Amino acid sequence: MAKYKVEYSKLTDKRLVQISEYLMEKWSLSSAEKFHEIFAAKVFLLSQNPKIGKKSSKYDFVRSISITKHNRLYYRFDEHTIFLITIFDTRQDPAKNKFE
Repeated sequence: MAKYKVEYSKLTDKRLVQISEYLMEKWSLSSAEKFHEIFAAKVFLLSQNPKIGKKSSKYDFVRSISITKHNRLYYRFDEHTIFLITIFDTRQDPAKNKFE
């Protein structure tokens, strides 16, 4: 059972849809499903121990974990809730990353 409640930001929801659409268009439905399985497993791990993520170099209250080699999930947490901020595609220009 999860120790922390998990909340998704609108941006996280939007990025999940974009990633799914990209994977289905360029790869396959099974690739999109596999990504969502990996994502759900990582979110479950976070719900058990939110301190597993790497601290942001710009913000002490933001952490991140790798979802796949091309995607990092940024989040913050308090004593009861984990708030998923966004998913960043690591193939983008690093200067676009607001958290590192």
